[in-house]
Amino acid sequence: KFGEIYFSTIYEGVVKGWHKHEAMGLNYTCIYGRVKVVVYDDREGSSTHGNLHEIFLGPDNYSLAIIPPMVWNGFKGMGHDFSIIANCSTHVHDSSRSVRLAPDDKLIPYNWGRKNY
Repeated sequence: KFGEIYFSTIYEGVVKGWHKHEAMGLNYTCIYGRVKVVVYDDREGSSTHGNLHEIFLGPDNYSLAIIPPMVWNGFKGMGHDFSIIANCSTHVHDSSRSVRLAPDDKLIPYNWGRKNY
């Protein structure tokens, strides 16, 4: 299903998250720069309940991150100046059907800071 496409600019080190949508599925790809997309599933009864997943999108991974409805997600700019994410969503955005949290909200067990692997 097609709802709309929009673009989000994000500067290096900036976090946009957390949010989840009641009915809208998200289809993210990074068309410029590099971003880290993080998803967290708190849906009761889901086979991935409690799982966190990081996805890096950019020139080394031109992929599509598909995020189903009711899954928390956010992203962090990892490019040197700024990055652009394209989202081809399944529904037209309706802010009354979404929920937002601060990036450091304790509901989601994730730290957006630097990690050394």
